[in-house]
Amino acid sequence: MKTSEINFIHNNFPKLREEDLSEKEVKSILKEFDRITKRIGKIHKSMQPTKKDMEVVFSASTPEVFIK
Repeated sequence: MKTSEINFIHNNFPKLREEDLSEKEVKSILKEFDRITKRIGKIHKSMQPTKKDMEVVFSASTPEVFIK
C-alpha cells in the first residue's frame, strides 16, 4: 500500500489498523470514497446559482434599474 493510502485510512477510520485490511479492501474503500466525493461535488455544483439565477435575483431586487 502507498503511504498516502495508509494515511487516508488512518485519518478517516482511526480504529482500523493497517494489518486488519488487505490491499484489496483498501482499494475498495478508496474507490467508494472517491465515488461519494464525486457525487457530493455534483450535488454541490447543482446548488450553485447560475448567471441567469443571479440576473433574476438582481432584477427583482432593483426593478427601477430595468424600467426605461
